[in-house]
Amino acid sequence: MLAALLGSRLRARVIRWLFAHARERFHIRRLARLVNEDSSNVGRELRRLATLGLLSAKTEGRQTYYQARRECPVFAELRGLAIKSAEASSTGQHRSEEADPVVALLLDVRRLRN
Repeated sequence: MLAALLGSRLRARVIRWLFAHARERFHIRRLARLVNEDSSNVGRELRRLATLGLLSAKTEGRQTYYQARRECPVFAELRGLAIKSAEASSTGQHRSEEADPVVALLLDVRRLRN
């Protein structure tokens, strides 16, 4: 469901991982291994999400670390959705998009991207 709302399976995986592990920061290659995706695609997605203000990025030397940005106005909602989405995936349950109260929020986040 999250991939359908966000328009990208990779974006959904990145958001789910970073917001479900909001206290941690991740380097591009480490996150790419965790979500089982190509590091160049993950890096591009991380830069997009940081530009939107959803993630913070901190460069140390030649490496950039990304973390869910707690100051983001939709942090609590995205974190809740990431946790629920992870739980639904692990149990095989899927909620109807029409019954999901955060659909409007996610669509607003997509509009911010444009």
